[in-house]
Amino acid sequence: GLASLLTAGNAYAVRTEHRAGFGFADLALAPRLINYPSIKYAALLEVKYLKKKEKVTKAMKESLLAEAKDQLERYAQDNNLAEEWSLKPSGTVTLIRLAVVFHGEDLLLAEEI
Repeated sequence: GLASLLTAGNAYAVRTEHRAGFGFADLALAPRLINYPSIKYAALLEVKYLKKKEKVTKAMKESLLAEAKDQLERYAQDNNLAEEWSLKPSGTVTLIRLAVVFHGEDLLLAEEI
């Protein structure tokens, strides 16, 4: 799946259901700063799914996107994550937060938060 594609390089540790704050991010790209101290980015991805047979409405998309955004905002507030990944403002790494929605196997939308 998606996690397998992301593990092609070795600058990041790809983790699924990574603990962040009071929840679990679907996918986390944790920078391996010991081996790659110049890494500038880390990422959290929250993935939402609609079944292929479900009819997609604008309200559904907006609801799933809002849910993903809320989760990502909570995860980004995790002080342990900030320290471990050397996140800004006290560190040098920028956290990218991505909300992704699939309709069956098709990408419906992806938005950086």
